[in-house]
Amino acid sequence: MGDAAGQRRRAGAVARLRARFTHQGSGKLYTYRLFVERCHELLRDDGRFGMVVPASLWFDRDARPLRELLLDACRWEWLFGFENRRRIFAIDSRYRFAVIVGSKGGRTPAVNAAFGRVDVGEWATRTPPHVRYRRDELRLLSPHSGAFVEAEHRRDLDVLRRMHEAGRPLLGDSFSWRQGDFNMTAHKSRFVLREHAERDGARHVGDGTFVLPDGRALLPLVQGAMIYDLDANASAHLDGVGHKTRWRAAAPGELRPLYLVDADAWLRTAATRPPARLVLRALSNATNERTAIACLLPGLPCGNSLGVLTPRPDEPRPLRAQAALAAVLSSLAFDWSLRLRLGGTNLNGFVLRDCVVPRLDDATTDGLARAALCLCTTPSWCAPLLAQAEREGWGAGARPVDDPAERRALFTAIDRAVGDAYGLDRDEVAWITRGCGDELDDRFAKGFWRLDCDLPGESRRPRRWRSSSTCPAGAARPTGTRPPRTRPTD
Repeated sequence: MGDAAGQRRRAGAVARLRARFTHQGSGKLYTYRLFVERCHELLRDDGRFGMVVPASLWFDRDARPLRELLLDACRWEWLFGFENRRRIFAIDSRYRFAVIVGSKGGRTPAVNAAFGRVDVGEWATRTPPHVRYRRDELRLLSPHSGAFVEAEHRRDLDVLRRMHEAGRPLLGDSFSWRQGDFNMTAHKSRFVLREHAERDGARHVGDGTFVLPDGRALLPLVQGAMIYDLDANASAHLDGVGHKTRWRAAAPGELRPLYLVDADAWLRTAATRPPARLVLRALSNATNERTAIACLLPGLPCGNSLGVLTPRPDEPRPLRAQAALAAVLSSLAFDWSLRLRLGGTNLNGFVLRDCVVPRLDDATTDGLARAALCLCTTPSWCAPLLAQAEREGWGAGARPVDDPAERRALFTAIDRAVGDAYGLDRDEVAWITRGCGDELDDRFAKGFWRLDCDLPGESRRPRRWRSSSTCPAGAARPTGTRPPRTRPTD
């Protein structure tokens, strides 16, 4: 009874706070957001404010009403973001926060913004390093979320704006997003530990199915750690469950998930899904080797550490659409744009709704789809993807590619085709891949210098893309990569 009474008291207190504050969003109430709104309420017109706030102020979905308050009812001057790597505060070194400065009243035309700074001395200078982030850029780059992208330089915003002008929304008319098929906590009673099933005699028969001695079939539950960049069999379960789960590199032909699920129950609902899956890791980070980790899978069940992108129901060749998009998502151009956008570690529909992908002609779509198909079908249980591509009329002659040199060539072709479709010229490609020269430069926190760093300079993926870029600086943009322009009206 005591616990129930305490819960009722807390719920009542939260309800009273929600009634008192109007810019807190619909999610959990956070103290810093209450303080920011209360600060604004207490200030007189032209009164000044300066606060230290968590990083979620600039990227979190439920902080949007607070951002709009600062933009629409204030002259918001500074958003200066820090990472705590040098222990500015005696808390977790990974913690991120910002100083915000402005005054009440008026309307904000632009914010002086900086992100990822580690030296508090920079903030103490007369002119701290920053990017002038205009209000119209915020609207263009984040039309749904109103979140700030974490630009390190003015040119980041310029290149990203150019990509948005050349692109179309990732989600909406063509694709929808959902976070997995099974929740790893709520649905745990439906999972079978693979090691227990194998102890009872279950054997993988080569097509992704595990069969028990009594004939009952089980399917692998694919988790985010099991895939990598257009690689359906990157990792195998080593030991442990939950937070103690450990994975290792998978051997060729090996399928070693942590969990299995009942095949009959899954297949009974197969008609409600496309025969293939396009998945994207739902947990990521903007400073990892890769941020967008996408892959094609046959019709296997997925845990909620994978997001599933589904083409519209009337798509005549769904695998072709999925495969081409998988290639786009795996490209360095898209990955770079996502790295600027991802402020936390949860890659969800809220983040992806503001992302754009390039408009593709039929020849480019076919080339990207075939490249992704060849890269994703090296495990034997992915063979149904090849058969489906042939049935759709575009996969004849496609084959799995497992040779490292051939795979590198396909990834370079993807990067070149997607970069050209976005309309990126050689200078812009060089900008995106800065820090990836013969001497790797780790000053660019969100750069690609971590990628292929064990290979010689010219063999690294960022250098291969830069060397293969076909659009000279200042050249005309590829036809069809921009939306049609209309005459502005008053």
